[in-house]
Parts: sequence; structure tokens; C-alpha cells
Amino acid sequence: DLMAGFWLTFWVDNPTLNNKSVLADSPLREQENAYYMGIYCLWGVLGTISIIIYSNLKAWRHIHSCHVIHEKLITSVLSSPIQFFDTTPIGRLLSRFSKDISVVDTTLLLWMEIWIHSLCAIMTAIVAIVVNIPIFVAAAIPVVIFFYIIEKFYLP
Repeated sequence: DLMAGFWLTFWVDNPTLNNKSVLADSPLREQENAYYMGIYCLWGVLGTISIIIYSNLKAWRHIHSCHVIHEKLITSVLSSPIQFFDTTPIGRLLSRFSKDISVVDTTLLLWMEIWIHSLCAIMTAIVAIVVNIPIFVAAAIPVVIFFYIIEKFYLP
């Protein structure tokens, strides 16, 4: 989406397209418009492919994480001493399993999606800033180093 916007900006800023002496229906302008439209369509196709890949990876990771959490839950319950099963009603165990699986199926997926979306938005913003304002890198490096030092100081 961001690259398509950059491409549209690049297309609009083309001096040949802004040249009033070139006719709107001239072969040169039609050829350039076809070129820019082709690249714009390519960005759309790449965006669609990336959404499909993202959705499949998200579903695959969600299924994997659900499997791991459920397996650990079953292992921890089944490795409990017999006294645990004598004192804990089966209904409570089933209720706990269903609640945990419900949380994994709904909450975990939502937070994972929010986290990935936020990470992609931050990375896209950083790339857009670096492309438009290259001096940003010189200012950002000391800030990143400073925050890394602060993190190492306060977090074990």
C-alpha cells in the first residue's frame, strides 16, 4: 500500500506528464501511462500476494501455538499425582480446559494479529521516513544506542 502510494507520487511528478506541449492522446503519453499503470498494477498484485502469505502464515502459527499450549496443558494435568484427581472434580478440569482453549482460540489470535500489524506499521513508517529524510538515520542511531543502554541497565 505504501509503495503504491509512492509510485503514484512518482507518476504524478513525472515532468513529461506535466508537460503542456505534449498532447494528452499522443503515443508517447499513452506509452508512459501504460508503463506507470503496469507498475502500479504490479504493486497491487504484490500487495495481494503478501496478504495471502500473511494470512496463511498467521493461520499456521496460530494452529501450531494452539497445539503446543494444549499439549503442555494435557501433559501438566496428566502428570499430576493421583490425589489431585481424587480431590478435583472432572467438571472443573473440563471447564478449565475449555476456558484455556477458548482464550487461546480468541485472545491469542487477536493479540498476535495486533502485534504483527503494529510491528509492520512501525517498520513501514521507519522505511518511509528513511527514504524521504535520509539524515534521520544519523539522528536515530544514537537514540537507539541510548535506549539499548537504558534497557540493559533496568532490565536484567
